This record gives sequence, C-alpha cells and structure tokens, in this order.
Amino acid sequence: MIVILLVAFCFNFLFSWRRYPAHLVRRKRTTTIQPMDRIHELTHEDFSAAIQSLDSFLDITAEDIAELLELAKIHAEKNAEHPSEIIEGRFYSNGKLGTLWSVRQVVDAANHPDPKRDMVIYKVMAGHGAYDTGKCSREEFRLWTRFEVEPNNGHWRKCL
Repeated sequence: MIVILLVAFCFNFLFSWRRYPAHLVRRKRTTTIQPMDRIHELTHEDFSAAIQSLDSFLDITAEDIAELLELAKIHAEKNAEHPSEIIEGRFYSNGKLGTLWSVRQVVDAANHPDPKRDMVIYKVMAGHGAYDTGKCSREEFRLWTRFEVEPNNGHWRKCL
C-alpha cells in the first residue's frame, strides 16, 4: 500500500498541474489592481447576465470561465454611470459583488424643490439588508445606486 502511494505521489509530482493533497501546495500570489486603477468594475448583475448568456451551469472549464469573464466585461461596459433620475416605483442596484450587493426599490418620494428636503423612502428587495426600509435624500440615493435594474426570471438585469 505504501509503495502504491509513493508511486502515485511521484507520478503526480511530474506534472505541475497535479499536486495532491492540494492544501499542501503553495500558490503564487498574484498582484491585484487597486480599485482606483480599474476602468470598469464588474458587478453582480454583470456576472448574472454573463452566466445567463453562457447557458452553462455545471462542469465549467477554464475556457468557459474565460468566456464568462469576457462576457461580464462586455456587460460592464453598458450603463456604467449613476442614473440621472431616481423615479418612484423603480428598482436600483449598487452594483457591488458578494455580500455588499443589494437592490432597492423607491417606494415613495417627496419631490421637493429644496435638495435637502427631497427625500426618498426605499425598501431593500434583494441582497444585503433584504426587506429593510430606509430613507435618504434623493442625491444620496443617486450616488448609492450604480444603475437601474428590473426583475427578469428570478434575476436582476440592468435596464437599457
């Protein structure tokens, strides 16, 4: 038994992509791009749109991942600006990834000419703080949001 294990270990050692047990392999650290140096940030909606267009859910290969990333980058190019208007009844996303991502719906708005009194009331529809409600100025909400979204088959999609 020990001889078989040693032969298997030596055989796997000949190939750089085969290292067992995997937790013993030290991986090279890659340099990261600082957020201020990035041109476009990928968002939750970008990945969701890329996954839907790839039409693949299991057994993803390295080529599929590269294609998925490229599709997400293309999707990130669309509507990357903060919306100019915040409209009652519509849905907005902050465009973050992971646990920071959320979607809010504007439930009510004051529509006051004084920007300090022009408030919106919102409900968190998905993501961080789901089902919470809150209020803030329309300008604070506009700066929080990255783009308008709409529900589409259980996913959130950027409005075009």
